[in-house]
Amino acid sequence: MLADILFEHKEQNIPDKTFEDELRELLATKTTLNSENITQVIYFISGLEKLQKIENL
Repeated sequence: MLADILFEHKEQNIPDKTFEDELRELLATKTTLNSENITQVIYFISGLEKLQKIENL
C-alpha cells in the first residue's frame, strides 16, 4: 500500500492542444510564413471544413 502511495501516478494538468494550435505550430516551424499569413491559412482551412460539412448535409 505504501508503494502505491509513493509511486502513484500524478496527473499532469497539461491542456490538450487544439487542431488549430498544432497547425499553427507546424506552419511556424516548417514554413517561412509570417504570423499574419499563418492566421490566414488557418482561417482558410476552417472555411473549407465548414463548406465540407454543408456539402455533406
